[in-house]
Amino acid sequence: MKRRAYGAGLVGFSAVAICVTCLWIVAAQKTQSVGASRTGGQIVSQGVAAIGADGWHAGGYDGSGVRVAIWDFGFYGYRELLGNELPAADRVVARGFGLPVTGDPDEPADAAAHGTAVAEIVHDVAPGATYYLIAADTDDDALEALEWMIDESIDVVVASISVEDWCIEAGATLYEPILARMRAAGILIVVAAGNEGLSHWQGPFVDVDGDGLNEFRSGDEDLAVRLYRGDPIDAILQWDDPCRPSANDFVLRLVDGRGRVVAESDYDNARDGPYEDLYTTTPRDGTYFLRIERYSGTGDALLDLVWPNGPEFEHAMREGSVSYYQPTVSPHVLTVGAVNWRTFELESTSSGGPTKDGRIKPDLVAPTCVVSATYGGRPSEYIEYDCGFEGTSAAAPHAGGAAALVKQAYPDYGPNEIQAYLETHAVDMGDPGKDNTYGVGRLLLPPPP
Repeated sequence: MKRRAYGAGLVGFSAVAICVTCLWIVAAQKTQSVGASRTGGQIVSQGVAAIGADGWHAGGYDGSGVRVAIWDFGFYGYRELLGNELPAADRVVARGFGLPVTGDPDEPADAAAHGTAVAEIVHDVAPGATYYLIAADTDDDALEALEWMIDESIDVVVASISVEDWCIEAGATLYEPILARMRAAGILIVVAAGNEGLSHWQGPFVDVDGDGLNEFRSGDEDLAVRLYRGDPIDAILQWDDPCRPSANDFVLRLVDGRGRVVAESDYDNARDGPYEDLYTTTPRDGTYFLRIERYSGTGDALLDLVWPNGPEFEHAMREGSVSYYQPTVSPHVLTVGAVNWRTFELESTSSGGPTKDGRIKPDLVAPTCVVSATYGGRPSEYIEYDCGFEGTSAAAPHAGGAAALVKQAYPDYGPNEIQAYLETHAVDMGDPGKDNTYGVGRLLLPPPP
């Protein structure tokens, strides 16, 4: 598994990777100096008021008695925040599965602190809950951690991470069985939709001139991206063939402005399945081009090209950018997109549906670009490139905290009832009804019961 931490912006993003198996955990945020804006006292996300949680606090609801787990790959610096930005130590259970709770020591602190920032927001919304900080490394570790959550009778899980589970045939996916069992066990899983709204393209393979190269648009065989020296190259190609064997064999390349190959992925798709992956580092500033070549196969294979939390694609498509990540695309979770906390405008990078099997995602949207002790930001205004904790990673914990408040108010509610409550009271945005951009709309709690 490759574990990554990214910046959600289009430039200056950073990543760390350790290849352990064949799947990936992805976490999205703008990486800034840890503790950048802490000036004393609790730093509260602007999203608390934006979703109406402050009214629930005034009404006596703070999540007390509710068990909330944060599933991430690191909680660097969390101990220093206990009793202030996070609950007191007697209401925090911290456990690592396969790595320290504080994250891999080889990762930069900003990346390893991603889970800490997520936990901060959940705590802002539901300060009275009991928290479980769960760091998991490989797929086996993550599956063990999810089983443990069932045993611990967790009520709400917040996961601002994604695991690549590209084998989407019925019954073949790695994570879907455990996600279904968690839902059946009474656990509401709240997850980030992802930040690929500007770094995704999909469409059928088209080769009008017969040279073997896909045309992203008529006559255009190059998909341009602007990169900077040291940026991670992280493009993933998947298509709609059976998991194994694939009837098509594609190669994915990144070339520079002179046509020189910078990175190439050429798996044996008949053996490895319908999947290619580029992963390296940009050698210099410049405009680069993604190319897809078909070595063998026929028919209009539906291609899905995504760069997790990556730079803006020339022909970007929000449609379907939730792609094939788990738990994001699962029917057993509440998937959350991102809107600005003040303007309620959709964040340009927020991923959209539909899923590969035609379901609507996200389920709703929640605030992002909020102040955080971990990632900084300004307390009362939105300034681009200085908005603290951003991306759908910041949106999901607002919804997770709101779910904890609802669970306290209605202790007999299970995950279906809690999700229905949040969706019923959301403010419709975009097209009338549930859509693949905003879901049912913007998270807004009604007056407390």
